[in-house]
Amino acid sequence: MSDYCRHRQKLCSAITSLDADASDKIVRSVLNPIFEDFTADHDDTSTKTDLSQSTVEANVTPLMVACDKSHSAALRYLIDQMVQNESQQSEGRCNDAPFSKQSAQQHDEETSKIPLHRLAEVWGHPTESSATPEGGNCAAHHALAAGYQFGIKVLEYFMTCIAKSDDSGNKYSATELQCERLSRQVRYLSLLSQTNANGDTPIMMACVFGRVDVIQYILTHFVQLSTEKKAADESLSTSFSLLRKVFAMKNSEGCSALNLSCGHGNVDTVKLMVEPLRIRRSGDIQLERTKTQTTQNNIMDKSTESQVLTFNPLLEVSYDDVKMCTAALEDLDAGLKIMKRQSVEENKRSEFNKQYNHIKKCLETLECELERISAEAAADLTLDDASIVHTGKQPKSCRGRSKKKKRRPTKQTSKQASPLPGPTDDESVEIDAATPNDWHIEKEVPMQVSNDNTPMNASPFVTLQDGIVVSKHQHSSHMMLSIADDLPFEENGQPIETVSIFSPTPSLKSILLQSQYRQQEHNKQSMSSDTASRSDNSKFISIEAKMESLCLDPSMLLLTSHGMAMEMSPCQLEAIESILKHQLNATLEAKRIQSRLLDDQKETK
Repeated sequence: MSDYCRHRQKLCSAITSLDADASDKIVRSVLNPIFEDFTADHDDTSTKTDLSQSTVEANVTPLMVACDKSHSAALRYLIDQMVQNESQQSEGRCNDAPFSKQSAQQHDEETSKIPLHRLAEVWGHPTESSATPEGGNCAAHHALAAGYQFGIKVLEYFMTCIAKSDDSGNKYSATELQCERLSRQVRYLSLLSQTNANGDTPIMMACVFGRVDVIQYILTHFVQLSTEKKAADESLSTSFSLLRKVFAMKNSEGCSALNLSCGHGNVDTVKLMVEPLRIRRSGDIQLERTKTQTTQNNIMDKSTESQVLTFNPLLEVSYDDVKMCTAALEDLDAGLKIMKRQSVEENKRSEFNKQYNHIKKCLETLECELERISAEAAADLTLDDASIVHTGKQPKSCRGRSKKKKRRPTKQTSKQASPLPGPTDDESVEIDAATPNDWHIEKEVPMQVSNDNTPMNASPFVTLQDGIVVSKHQHSSHMMLSIADDLPFEENGQPIETVSIFSPTPSLKSILLQSQYRQQEHNKQSMSSDTASRSDNSKFISIEAKMESLCLDPSMLLLTSHGMAMEMSPCQLEAIESILKHQLNATLEAKRIQSRLLDDQKETK
């Protein structure tokens, strides 16, 4: 066994024997002899040991033990050693210790001064993990599982000091050299994204034990790192998206931090991850959970005159999350039934009932969030009444000031100015009493034709600009190019060319139906390619041109198979099929939600 491994075991045993609330004086009296012995055995010029090739049994480091036991006095002793090591080096070192340096400088004479790379050998590097049979956990796993905020601060400070000390020329292992090239913000994410033998991250450990305070600290501290002057050249929203990726990581069983929180019934942790966040930036950053999502990104708080940052939820709830939570609830329900049949102790049954109620609340939270996401998706597929452009005349209050009417000549004067040809003796012409400007009025205002008095020469079709024949009736939009039975013919058999004197305006339901199909087409294009290029503009134009010729109408859904085949084009059939498939899935989901609500009402009764 190497010397540093032997001193590691001594240090682990000493920290384990000390009480968690032991004073700093007692800790120094126990740990000083160990480090004095270590300093006597090693000089500063000796070769550094590669920590990745550790042969310690179980590879448990003193740093892991101190974080697991929440031993603040032992970690303060480590910080004393790091601060004294900075005082021996040149300027430009790590200057953000978790507590004041004055408290550390008071113990300069009592604490052994050891180089930083030697401290990493004895205490262990923050990225080191234990042996696989022991779980393969790192120090961050132990700290977050215990809800130990001070431990996370020390681990981050230790990593920062090691990374900055590499600038002086000290040679470290590959893991430590990798930390040197990372910014402090990314180093913090790498500390939180370490995985153990089961693929669990430190954040997952905090979610399992319901450490909501630690997760809040992680969020606020990450915002501080993202907004400081020395942070990476990335926007805060981009940086926060990186943190979301850490929360979205899954272990070897396919469970995320949200799934583990639901499985253990930690309601507060679930709400923290699925609800929108408002983080106040006024000196010390505070975290505030909101029940309603705000559309504004930056909101000014007038009371404190500080900026409040609004973020989307850390994790977006999916159907798989709801299914996994439902499966956990069903398994627990089955276990409760077995316990009742086997007459298990009342204490254990009460614990299971308590966990069952907590998981049920988690499931309700997920379903509410999923319904909110579904409502937003449905709002995107349909148009609000306010966003629809009305084609009719504007109300009188919205129209501008009416123009002053010009003085028109009288009827007799106009006849004298431009006399109309009168009837001849051979012809009998009935003179209409209309004014000369009646043709202009008739051109601007379409004639309202009733169904009873339809003119014989009015065609039931309208030809669009692209040559497509469209029916004017609402029950059909496109018809096959055929001649209607009641269409008048000339003597040579050719149909009389007629011009429609009115153009039907699309109804509100038709606009909503077309908008739903248009949104589905855009979703297909966005799923097919992650990045948009200039060539996508032609696809967008083709969709719009296609929508212009579809002329979808809700009455199409009521046609028979023969009617659809005769009166609808292939493009219309594809559009209707796509819309009906989407609505069928929505109907099935609505039936499932409704049945669940009815079951809940029966249970409450």
